Amino acid sequence: MGASVTTIEITLPDGLAEEARSAGLLAPDVIESLLRNKLAADRIARLQMTRDALAAQPPEVMTRQEINEEIRAYREGKQLAAGS
Repeated sequence: MGASVTTIEITLPDGLAEEARSAGLLAPDVIESLLRNKLAADRIARLQMTRDALAAQPPEVMTRQEINEEIRAYREGKQLAAGS
């Protein structure tokens, strides 16, 4: 079974609508591509912002002992939650 679809209606100034129509930009497959590209670009921009924030303020480095303590605490918490 194919993916479900949604029909949308947009309001544009007449000049812009005509220009977009003439350029073939109002075809469903073109609009889909434009939206997917914009969403991908936004995800990449958010990822870059996160990278920049981490580079500006890197997280504190944990020692091997601290990591093992965190793992042990997590496992103990899971056992308690499971009733073991």
